Amino acid sequence: MTALASYSTGTISVAADGTNVAGVGPLWRTAGNAKPGDLFQSGHFCVFITDVPDDTHLTITPWPGAALSGATYSIWKVSQQRIVGAGAADDVDKIVAALNANGFMVFVPPSLTAPDPSLGEENQTAIQPTSGKMWVMSGGVWTYLGIYRGFKPRGAYDNAATYYPGDYMTSSGSSYVWINETPGSGHAPPNPTYWQVLAEKGEKGEPGTPGTPGTPGAPGTPGLNGSVYGGSSTSSIVVAVGHITLATQTGLAYLPGARVRVSSSATPAIYLEGIVSAYDPATGVLSFDADKSSGSGTLASWNLNIAGEPGSADFITVRKFLYPAKAGQTTFFGADAFGRTLVYTPGFITVVLNGSVLTPNDFTATNGTSVVLARGTNDGDSVYIDCSLAYNPADALSISQNGADILDKTAFRKNIGLASVMQSYLSGLVLSTAGAVTTFSVAPGVAADSTNTDMMTLNASITKTTASFAVGSGNGALLDTGSIAVNTWYHAFLLKQSNGTTDVGVSVNVAGSLPSGYVALRRIGAMKTNASGQWLKFVQNGDEFIWDVPVNDVVNFNGTTPALRALASVPPGLKVNALLYVLLNTGTSGAGRGGVFSPDMTSTITAVVQYMTNGMLVGTANYQTISQANVRTNASAQVLCYVENAAAGLWLTSYGWIDRRGRDG
Repeated sequence: MTALASYSTGTISVAADGTNVAGVGPLWRTAGNAKPGDLFQSGHFCVFITDVPDDTHLTITPWPGAALSGATYSIWKVSQQRIVGAGAADDVDKIVAALNANGFMVFVPPSLTAPDPSLGEENQTAIQPTSGKMWVMSGGVWTYLGIYRGFKPRGAYDNAATYYPGDYMTSSGSSYVWINETPGSGHAPPNPTYWQVLAEKGEKGEPGTPGTPGTPGAPGTPGLNGSVYGGSSTSSIVVAVGHITLATQTGLAYLPGARVRVSSSATPAIYLEGIVSAYDPATGVLSFDADKSSGSGTLASWNLNIAGEPGSADFITVRKFLYPAKAGQTTFFGADAFGRTLVYTPGFITVVLNGSVLTPNDFTATNGTSVVLARGTNDGDSVYIDCSLAYNPADALSISQNGADILDKTAFRKNIGLASVMQSYLSGLVLSTAGAVTTFSVAPGVAADSTNTDMMTLNASITKTTASFAVGSGNGALLDTGSIAVNTWYHAFLLKQSNGTTDVGVSVNVAGSLPSGYVALRRIGAMKTNASGQWLKFVQNGDEFIWDVPVNDVVNFNGTTPALRALASVPPGLKVNALLYVLLNTGTSGAGRGGVFSPDMTSTITAVVQYMTNGMLVGTANYQTISQANVRTNASAQVLCYVENAAAGLWLTSYGWIDRRGRDG
């Protein structure tokens, strides 16, 4: 068994009952030799380190011994901050499994002539972006397939220019494509070693014989007057997408399935547009589903006209760029591996490094012509950039539409690469409160909703109170009826309206509830009130929540049969990992073993305690031992407690919890 790691360089001074330790000669902070949660010992006394301000100062729990000056010491490295969680290891396994999946493309650097034979799975493909060469793994060997490159127009033939596979040009009225695997210049067509005819100039055809003019036909019988489109309306209508019903003239030609535009008589730029669902020519009542709007307000003077379906250029075209990276490179711009110049619209961009999609925190893309990574690349890395460029900013995915005109949102997410990476996604949205106040704040962030069908974005930090829910920062967050309860846990939720506006609310219900006008939510954490209905102070770092003041939740448990005990200081309603200080007192028996366990364990707890090699086992009467534990609760915030001897006692002090906030849903 590996012994506990410790650090004891230099000497220390501390006052009796003091909480500040001064050192001479140590490097406590910069080298990571001391962390909050480590044990500080000098002589026979040992206390917890609560903070490490700098290399020569520590903050501890009150020193129980006499004052010390120039004394020796030891720091025992047992802090929970030194332990990588099982969740992180599980995430790594998933990433490795995804990267090893059949069909994942292996990129071959320009410096190699073939893929690394140690890479790849059976039937997996490899590509060298700089040359267009492609291989397939067959029978454990990379088999060359050929060059796969799209055609690239090069204009008229230039004898001094270098041509690559797939380049095509024109010469003497014919067009040719370069077919030689080796790029080259100075090989004029029609040299068949380098060129293949795409389209050959044809012979001029003979003029055709003019036809004989036909005999004019007799005039037809005039038809009946038909129905017409157009019309007007004085119905009061809110300018917003959705189902619209209005009154117009009778006898018009509108049929279900036709597209109608209803525009303001005074300001034609204000309009609604959509597909007609019903029209009664006898009464003039027309209904349509508006999927496009411009402007805002409530108006009562309208003109009606038939409208055409939006063309494909109204929406989005996707451009893709590939850059081979160099060691330490962070900025990518200009021509990519295929000679295409990077141009994008900020906010419409996806960046992929070696097959892994980067989050917005990992890169900066704001000027429309370059992308800057947060960390430098390795030599041979591949940076792949998808840019969605709006052709018509006036019509394509305006803020007011927020994608409402995309009929198949599931297919859209799949086409832009979100479907495989955004399930249960959550970034940012950190909760905070000063404690003993009725306000709390939520930092900006992005999350998938609870059903994994929509994305929600909080663009700026928001502050909410314990009053009943009202829209906007500085207003109430309570989603439940009545007033905020005392000494009660509340779950926090990110909320979204159909127009994309987001807000934050709290509820005692772990599933939450939607206020009027809201269509989606996502649970982002939990908080607890004190005896005055104010928030208790905590600090959140990712999924970890640490209490400002730890709480004794279980006192002197002495049951020799495993039993459930509730932890009032971790959130109920779902399983979380309780972060505990565990104290075991042997009592008068002089011997005792015990522990705290997840309720998900089976009935073999007593055997686990009996045989565990690092359990809490002591052999002296009235002896105490202290340790830390990370234990998963049940949905009632309970853990299993057990001691081997009834004379022993178990104390549990909650100093925080780990809440995955729906990432495992």
